Amino acid sequence: MDIAGQVTQTQVAAINRLLSERGHRLTASRTLILEIIAAAQAGLCAEEIYAQARAADGRVNLSTVYRNLEMLLHERLVSALDIGGGIRYRLLLPGKQQHYLVCNYCGRVREVDLMYLAPLREKLLIGYNFEPEFSGFTIHGRCDHCRSGGLPRQEDFEQE
Repeated sequence: MDIAGQVTQTQVAAINRLLSERGHRLTASRTLILEIIAAAQAGLCAEEIYAQARAADGRVNLSTVYRNLEMLLHERLVSALDIGGGIRYRLLLPGKQQHYLVCNYCGRVREVDLMYLAPLREKLLIGYNFEPEFSGFTIHGRCDHCRSGGLPRQEDFEQE
């Protein structure tokens, strides 16, 4: 097993322990779905997760995938990223909040460091007495490449 595979298995094992502590049953299909999401370089839509899960285990059906995604979202273990062509699911890493910039023109997705959202958090707390919980925060707009008039390139779609 390579390093990436070890990291994925470690993440899945940690999430399974957490789910067990929270009273959820550990099932083979749930573990498979977590492994698929964890191994993906970019977010996957439910149908992509289903196709991979079904290829690995013919007993998995689409409703199983949706039920598990709903539970994982509720437990804040995956994020649902709307990139304007469907919802993409990504694993939320414990202790790491993930926020994204999504280009409405080419579909490029980039992670945003939480430090850029800190001033917004402060202003909402002071101005509205509201403490936001940013989890899977997505900002849509136009990336630098599209703003400069360039056509989308293949490397713009790759995970940074």
